[in-house]
Amino acid sequence: AALPRTCALIDATDNDAGGEKLRTQVQAVAEGRALLRHAPPIGKDWNDTLKQVERDYIKTLDVRRERRLER
Repeated sequence: AALPRTCALIDATDNDAGGEKLRTQVQAVAEGRALLRHAPPIGKDWNDTLKQVERDYIKTLDVRRERRLER
């Protein structure tokens, strides 16, 4: 089924040359639909972001465990 002209597309490609190339290709076939950019906030690709979020989460678990042991 075709996407309605009123829908927006979300571009969640990597924040590097490859991601920009893909964004250009998607824009070319988007037929005038809005293309919203959602770049990874950390690093150049989404895996960098996921790894950092995981490290930060693990640190919170360590702090919680230490607090529990202090009681």
